Amino acid sequence: MSESNGNGKPKPNGKPKAAKKTAKKKPTAKSMFGSIRHPKKRAFLNAMSETFHIVQSAKAAGIDRQTHYNWLKGDPDYAAAYEHARDLGADALEAELTRRAKEGNRKYKFHNGKPQMVCCNADHEDAIAVAKDGRTVYVRHYYEVEQSDVLGIFLMKGAKPEKYRERYEVKDHVDDDELNRDIQRRLDQLATRKAATLPGAAGTSGSGNGNGAKR
Repeated sequence: MSESNGNGKPKPNGKPKAAKKTAKKKPTAKSMFGSIRHPKKRAFLNAMSETFHIVQSAKAAGIDRQTHYNWLKGDPDYAAAYEHARDLGADALEAELTRRAKEGNRKYKFHNGKPQMVCCNADHEDAIAVAKDGRTVYVRHYYEVEQSDVLGIFLMKGAKPEKYRERYEVKDHVDDDELNRDIQRRLDQLATRKAATLPGAAGTSGSGNGNGAKR
């Protein structure tokens, strides 16, 4: 029986129940591209938003690439939705490249076509329980992590182009006299090298009689 709180109303028992938290559902192709009614168009757009790859998206939608290009030409709503899907795919690709630049990329190892397994802790994300000698042990597929500085440089050029972009010095005006002197200097160098290779030149092999002819 509930207790009274003094004003005739029953006093609630215990603490109020907390509202249940519902996990956020991943947006579906229908929710992201609801204005596109054609199911294969939605399937293509959804795949593009995840893969940023036309061939893979066409395969996921069960169409060929040309069908996608025909849709772009004949359906303005689809064309607009495709641009949105493409932006989402580019963001997904950037996120994956950022992850690889920070964490590296796993290269799983195989031997004679079979995965190489190593022991690991039970709480490892890739742990597999196997029975051995009457007890349970945990193993995982062996891999090595490869780091890529190139990915990091590429991402930094996009994130901070003013600091990491390639720098080239471009002159607004070229001095004609300076250019002519540079050309003449290079021609003189070539002439000197050519003269050094002619018969009778100082430092060449063989004895001469002073006019380049051998005795």
